[in-house]
Amino acid sequence: MEMHPACRILAHYTSDQYLVSAALPQMAMPLYKEKLVKESNVLVLDSEGLLVQVKEAVCIDYRKLLTFAVILSKLSATAEIGNAIIKDYYREAYGSSIDNS
Repeated sequence: MEMHPACRILAHYTSDQYLVSAALPQMAMPLYKEKLVKESNVLVLDSEGLLVQVKEAVCIDYRKLLTFAVILSKLSATAEIGNAIIKDYYREAYGSSIDNS
């Protein structure tokens, strides 16, 4: 079975990305508010648990990838990754990239 493009993009940017995993606990509440994680008590989830739930949400609804990327782009430590995901998302979804200049 072929992986959905949104799942593939997310997997690309989260595999071996210590930065994303390390920053996830700081993003727990925005992730919950945007329905990227299910746990109401997100503060008890570790980075791995948060990432698993984000991946599940994205694979169920590809539009959640853009939501996740926007959250990443708001944190200075992960802004570059968030912006890269946004560019890949638009390239995949619309056949073109966006220009942030």
